[in-house]
Amino acid sequence: MRGDGLDLRRPLLTWSTLEDCIAGWEAVVARQWPERIPVMCTVPTAIDPTQGPEGQDTFWLWSGIVPVRPHETWETARDRIAGQVLADCGTYYEGLDSLEIGRTVLSTPDLEERFHAIDGNVYHVDSVLQRFGPLRPADAAVLDRTVGPVLDVGCGPGRHALALARRGVLALGVDVTPAAVSYARARGATVV
Repeated sequence: MRGDGLDLRRPLLTWSTLEDCIAGWEAVVARQWPERIPVMCTVPTAIDPTQGPEGQDTFWLWSGIVPVRPHETWETARDRIAGQVLADCGTYYEGLDSLEIGRTVLSTPDLEERFHAIDGNVYHVDSVLQRFGPLRPADAAVLDRTVGPVLDVGCGPGRHALALARRGVLALGVDVTPAAVSYARARGATVV
């Protein structure tokens, strides 16, 4: 808690300037790690204490400004980058560096595998809570009422087309991103 009573654990925070973001994107385009990675942070347990062990907080951090295929790979940079980012966060979240119990650092390859997000880019993934929870497509109640045929425009990796096909609904996915089309087809979706 700050001296003015504002609890920085409650909102979604970012302290990066526009200049930080521009410098970050310039580094990313060059397949380099930004000197200071712009992040967004929140402490879910500040709003809902059931999201962590009793008496402890969980801390979530996200940055989309990281290279997809960096010259220095995630395998070699993971610990250094995580330490650098958490040290920066410790400036705003008192005790973050000394109170840590454990951490999970997900790289772009990890995100690609976990969320079926091409190149780990979750900006191309519907990020509603259900997607990041059990990784399911649109609510089953909606899919169960859907009759075909269905044209899934902007289908990405084909989640909805596949979920509908499993329900016996004819579904054709369409996407302009070649990687998305390839990925969806590899998963068994009918996509053009």
